[in-house]
Amino acid sequence: MRTINNIARRVRLVLGGIAMFKSWGLWLGYRFGFSFVRKKGMGLFHIRGGPAFKINYAQTDVGTLQEVWLMDLYQKHYRAKPGDVVIDIGANFGAFAVLAAKSGATVYAYEPTPRQFDLLSENTRGLPVHCYKLAVAGKSGEINIYEAPGGDAGNSVIYNEHLKRIPFVAKAITLREIINETGRCDFLKIDCEGSEVDILRTAPREIFARIDNIALEYHDNLEEMKQIFRTLDYKFVTPGKGKYGYLYAWRGGRPN
Repeated sequence: MRTINNIARRVRLVLGGIAMFKSWGLWLGYRFGFSFVRKKGMGLFHIRGGPAFKINYAQTDVGTLQEVWLMDLYQKHYRAKPGDVVIDIGANFGAFAVLAAKSGATVYAYEPTPRQFDLLSENTRGLPVHCYKLAVAGKSGEINIYEAPGGDAGNSVIYNEHLKRIPFVAKAITLREIINETGRCDFLKIDCEGSEVDILRTAPREIFARIDNIALEYHDNLEEMKQIFRTLDYKFVTPGKGKYGYLYAWRGGRPN
């Protein structure tokens, strides 16, 4: 039965991808490793009836579009609505920022990697998205960010000696500074390759009264994340139990 369910799930994913992505052939090439239809370098990826993203096909950008648009992984428990203030930490090339802005939200997007920031700025042009070439960390100032081998999407402030990552210097801002600027946050999205613990743990407790909903990707730190949200009196769910996955948190009753 489990095998049948897995096959059915994959079939639904493929059919959904063909329905959503105008560039579905390129998506299938990425998804199943069909080298004869895979592109390399910069190019456009089209959403049916929606935006065309400029992405780097040599990296994992197509996979990010699958996770953010097709699988809708950040909006499982709360969906951005017109009038919302959305903060996107680790905005990459803008996949989630564009999705939230298309829902009518005003987005504040933070991405420290120069190449991805350029794509973010281009992909969000004309939308209510404020782009900042800044990292978000436990303290403001200059920090080292270590480049991921083979792709900017995995860049991290956390050094891994086994990966021999090369650092570059970026300016950083704190979550407290962001919330003091925006005034409130209806939806906070975080994907920052392991620094989510430092970002949340160092933020003053009182600012979380102004953050209603949070969706984040955790990186081998699930128990630490759970403890943080228990301390902050958020309700939360985590669909998976592995080293990497998603956590959804909200204040008060059920998220809208």
